[in-house]
Amino acid sequence: MNKTWLVRNHKDGDEDEIFELTKAVWGTGVPEKEQWIKGWKWMHIDNPAGTSMMWLAEDGGKIVSQYPVIFENMKIGNKILKGAQLVDTMTHPQYRRQGICSTLGKNTLNEIENGKNHLVYCFPTPQVYPLHIKSGWIDVCAFQVMFKPLNLNNMLEKYFTRKKLPLIILTISGKLITKIVFRAKKPPKINGLTISKVPYFDDRFDDFWQEVSNNYNIVVIRDKEYLNWRYVDVPNKEYIIYVAQKHEKVYGYIVLGYTKVKGLIYGHIYDLIASSDREDILRCLISKAVEHLEEEKADAILSHMVPNTIYRKVLLRSGFIPYPRNSSRFLAYDTSSDLSHVFLKNSKNWFIQLGDLPTIY
Repeated sequence: MNKTWLVRNHKDGDEDEIFELTKAVWGTGVPEKEQWIKGWKWMHIDNPAGTSMMWLAEDGGKIVSQYPVIFENMKIGNKILKGAQLVDTMTHPQYRRQGICSTLGKNTLNEIENGKNHLVYCFPTPQVYPLHIKSGWIDVCAFQVMFKPLNLNNMLEKYFTRKKLPLIILTISGKLITKIVFRAKKPPKINGLTISKVPYFDDRFDDFWQEVSNNYNIVVIRDKEYLNWRYVDVPNKEYIIYVAQKHEKVYGYIVLGYTKVKGLIYGHIYDLIASSDREDILRCLISKAVEHLEEEKADAILSHMVPNTIYRKVLLRSGFIPYPRNSSRFLAYDTSSDLSHVFLKNSKNWFIQLGDLPTIY
């Protein structure tokens, strides 16, 4: 096939054609246009770290591929630097296998490097993973998923509706499985500590971030401005925020959300953070999350993050187990050559959770 497409930067008004591209790629899963555009503008225009960079492929006025990155203020080592995340890359089905993604990727990384951004990361699909590795991205690790059923019998019924005998056996043993495999230790009692639901992040969270930020080597800065943009101002999605506090001082927080898949309700931990030496605070926050989701009749709760020893231990003590089928990879790209590949390759240096992957619907 002859090449008929051209590449260019995004300009105002492209969102209409990008919406059409999104529909062509994702089909029925895309919301109504007005709703989608609100989410698109929130992610790419209203981001407090800056307007997104977006390289596009165009053919006859029709956008056939996109390669967007959103910018993020990050703490990398002991410095505050500009980072970026590659999100929502896609190519129209009729234009695949023409080298479009490779071309857009090269342009994007060149522009990021010229703009003196220091680090880019992404979670590629299996289809584009080999292309990223070929382009010099570093494979850091697999994204770790931890899982705890809240209504095991309901989940078994959904997956074994046509197998009566296995269903009966599994349903009878469901409560026993939950008690043995997913048993949670009681959270510690901390005098004066309360776990309260809040509608937004106030000035105290700036102070809290300054206190805990040194626990993490590579992390998106979680100040009040970022947290409110990510979890409060976002359209098309509702999050639940709980804060651990004592005498008005913040000691940690947790952000929850829901997805529905095949008739089941899954609760997700989007963001969870406390000082790394306060496992007791983390356990109290997770316990409150489980309590909330049980009251809301969720069928399970999941945590997604780059593997973190402390958080993994806390989740295991809270009745979570590793989800065996996860294969999502976490990649990084150093555009500045200032960072050691050994430093970037070490997953222990990263603090990335599900909430670090913003979605517009």
